Amino acid sequence: MGELLEQADAISSDCFAAAAGKLHTAVMSGVKSGTPGKPFPKDLQQRDRSQQVAESFPPGTPTHRFYFSLVKSAQSSIHWSTQCDEEAF
Repeated sequence: MGELLEQADAISSDCFAAAAGKLHTAVMSGVKSGTPGKPFPKDLQQRDRSQQVAESFPPGTPTHRFYFSLVKSAQSSIHWSTQCDEEAF
């Protein structure tokens, strides 16, 4: 995946955005299940795995940026799932 992102970025920022967007959707989509008021296990795993991979690439590289965006998305989902459940009660 890293090579694809690097090549897409070399073509143009629009090409990188398109490729990263499609990959991001593929990674983050799907059904989630869990305990009300707690983060989805899938989000926790995605955050942790993406953080590990992001750290294995130099900051600012296309691959690092992509995996860091997955970290941020997972963190947002974790926050949303816990906040919405707390507000519902």
